[in-house]
Amino acid sequence: MFARSYEQMTDASIMEVKTYLLIHSEGVYQQDIYDLMNKCLDVSQLKRKLNKRKDLQLWLFTTIKRYIDCSLSYNEMEYHLIMMNILIHQHFRPLVEYKYNLFYYILDKSSFNLETYCLLRHLLTFKMNQLNKVILGMTNYKMLSDEQTHYYASLILLLEKQYKQAYLHLPFVTIDESFKRFEKSLYNYSPYRYEMLYHKDKTYSLNYAR
Repeated sequence: MFARSYEQMTDASIMEVKTYLLIHSEGVYQQDIYDLMNKCLDVSQLKRKLNKRKDLQLWLFTTIKRYIDCSLSYNEMEYHLIMMNILIHQHFRPLVEYKYNLFYYILDKSSFNLETYCLLRHLLTFKMNQLNKVILGMTNYKMLSDEQTHYYASLILLLEKQYKQAYLHLPFVTIDESFKRFEKSLYNYSPYRYEMLYHKDKTYSLNYAR
């Protein structure tokens, strides 16, 4: 699984969303959904019309939930979670309850790592400038060591392009191959901090805060 940022993963066009509905719509509501799609020019309009019909809303939620529950890979599960969030109103009660239960099921049953985070991020509501606190909440729940917390927090924050927050953890991480894809972005964000990070010496901890 090659992880991509939340922004990249959730940037779905109207054609992508309509294609998803075309593939997964079946049964009694199929024609209703086709008719709605033909009237909509953007994703927000389509979402609004789908959720206005409470019978369609419940059917769509139940259908996507079934695909999530039957997913055989993280990639497949994440794809359906993204579409669920795009298509179903965030305050729809069955959705809220399902996401809450699924969040703790995944967190309890899985090791915490970058792949797990990529699923969990679709089950939470938060702003990116709060991401570090969200990560610490999850790592504390999993009772990870400080070393593990710094490592995974760094990777997650870099994935989401939160470089300032990432530098709260990077000085305490042993850089390995997992960080290679972020080297250019780290350098562009702060050449000075990059040099300190990749050429650590005894003065690093003193100079890091510049």
